[in-house]
Amino acid sequence: MGEDFYLITVKNNLNTIGIDFGTHKTLVARWDESISRPVLVRLRPAHGDDMPSSVHVDRDGKMSFGDEADRLGALDPDGYQRAFKRDLGIDAAPYLLHTHEFTAADLSREYLRWIKNIVETECLHDTIGHAVFTVPATWLPGAREALRKTATDAGFASLDLVDEPVAAGMAFLHSRRDLWPEGALMVFDWGAGTLDLAVLTLENGQPRAIPDLIDGKSNLGGEDIDRHLVQSVNKRLIQLGLTKLERRPPEDLEQVRRSVTEWKVRHSAKPDEVWQLPAFAGSTDAAEMKWTSAEVAERIEEKIKEAIDFSGKMLERAVEKRFIPKGLLLVGGSSQFPKVKLMFESRFPDLKIFTWDQRISAVAIGAAYEASGAESVEADNPEKEANIGQRGLSYLPCQLGGKFMGKIMETVKSNLTSQFIASLGFTENDITHQICPDCGFQLVPKTSTKCPKCGCPRAFMNH
Repeated sequence: MGEDFYLITVKNNLNTIGIDFGTHKTLVARWDESISRPVLVRLRPAHGDDMPSSVHVDRDGKMSFGDEADRLGALDPDGYQRAFKRDLGIDAAPYLLHTHEFTAADLSREYLRWIKNIVETECLHDTIGHAVFTVPATWLPGAREALRKTATDAGFASLDLVDEPVAAGMAFLHSRRDLWPEGALMVFDWGAGTLDLAVLTLENGQPRAIPDLIDGKSNLGGEDIDRHLVQSVNKRLIQLGLTKLERRPPEDLEQVRRSVTEWKVRHSAKPDEVWQLPAFAGSTDAAEMKWTSAEVAERIEEKIKEAIDFSGKMLERAVEKRFIPKGLLLVGGSSQFPKVKLMFESRFPDLKIFTWDQRISAVAIGAAYEASGAESVEADNPEKEANIGQRGLSYLPCQLGGKFMGKIMETVKSNLTSQFIASLGFTENDITHQICPDCGFQLVPKTSTKCPKCGCPRAFMNH
């Protein structure tokens, strides 16, 4: 008992989501009508909002995903794969996980099907009506079509695509009008897979991307930085006369890769964090196997400079087209390296640099804005209000860490809700605002003594 349960009331058209299917992590956002903005779906109640974009296949062909895949992958690297999204739409060799072959589309399809099930069963308690997926700006039509087909095969019946830096810029311009009331803004989205750039402006208060100023660079993401650091580790092992990584068991290479990735996450919060090679290396001088933050920064400075040089070319193009950015928004995990902001400030002193607290989730949040048609929820336009009314309303409980968050905003009956109620054998007059404290099911008739979904006989909580 002891848990707080509330009922959320939202629009049916807002039974839509934005999905940032990332190279390393996946985030999902939905619209919360009670606060009139997107919120993240807590995909990992015990850990956070993001979910590792990873798959593990055991010798019998059984698939695991996310945290469980990571756990199994540490023990069994031969059955583990991540970053498969990068191979969508290209003629890449299949992945061999034990004796089982999978294409990037195969792994992406099963992973997205699993994500869809989490969102529908643990958050929406309903089917997803429409989803907006984000894609790297570098993706050609073939890769975009491959994701569209893969997502459709995973069960997403209605979907659209939006470029990742555009989504991030939309999220910022919608959410932080106090910081950016007007003018052009350039988005520097440096994630695990790619570097993506876009220039956006505000027109009549609404964010708009400039089509000719959306670009990106493949093979310059966090995954590539990880590989670069692992190569540096290998060189150091050779210098110390130790066995290099390619001659070690696969578990050792995986351990180094994980330690590098984990260090990057800690480094964003603690810039002085020291990285140390895992103990398996067997060095008799542990100090030689440690790198300070400055030493790691030296090893990746070339990559940072490459990213900033590419951004400088985009700024030149924007000036030529008379869209002169006054500010630069840093989003994505790789943008969190302190050296990135310092180098931008040194090279472009007149450019105002923004480091947003939503820099990791910005892409998913922007996709949710796009999915819901955020401009339609503004109440200052009668036509927009009429459009909202046509979309109807339904009830949406979302379980976050064992609690149903939010409060009842209003009572509205729509066609969709009526159909849903009828499918349970009830009429609208039978329904009260009650939810089951066990499963969260809220459509319970006044005369019912048990939950029609899970059969719980406990007393219901009235609102």
